Amino acid sequence: MQPFALSNVAGNGDRVVIGGVRDESDPYTDGVYEVAGGRLVQVATPGSGLYAPSVGPDGSLSAVRPKAGVFRFDEGSGRWRHVPASGTLTLPGVAWRDDGQGFSVVRVNSPRSTLITFARDGRRQDVASFPCMNLVLLAPDGEALATTLPASVRKRCGDAHVLTTDGTIVADVPSGWEPLAWGKDSEHLLLARSRTLAVLDVASGEVTEPVRVSTELWMAAPLWGSPA
Repeated sequence: MQPFALSNVAGNGDRVVIGGVRDESDPYTDGVYEVAGGRLVQVATPGSGLYAPSVGPDGSLSAVRPKAGVFRFDEGSGRWRHVPASGTLTLPGVAWRDDGQGFSVVRVNSPRSTLITFARDGRRQDVASFPCMNLVLLAPDGEALATTLPASVRKRCGDAHVLTTDGTIVADVPSGWEPLAWGKDSEHLLLARSRTLAVLDVASGEVTEPVRVSTELWMAAPLWGSPA
């Protein structure tokens, strides 16, 4: 497999997928790959227009396509099927709750970026607007979301937040830190700031366990393993 840049990495604590961009000037040439057994297994080919894959709590795979909404992967047929509730939106990706409700962002990275939610039965609604949202990370218990901001607009837009799923801010992510992934307990967030990783206790706002790494990190997927 030829080298490619990563568009995103996502997981549900057990299954991990990535999007791979072969032409960085055209991110919609992504292929979708699953990390399995130490290998990358292709799930959608480059040129399919599918990008920003995600994994639902039940292990189901989805991805988005420009001006075409969301597609779910049918394991039985090996085909990607459109989610009607997503319409023809261009989305940065979707975070799924175990009841089938999806959360995403429209008008990303703009002062009018808006959290939306939709379900498979066709309902879709705007939830709340927060400047410059890029993605949302859904907690494993399905009760909270962390917003992410691209580094290029952080100084203009402020900091990331932790929200309830109805859009109410319950905590601010400390200034300069970027949420990467939730812990299994839905009470802690893995954060990054330049080349430092740390853990945020959402309830107290305390940032602990800082560790320096060799490069800047922008994305992460949870992989908790089986219960002891």
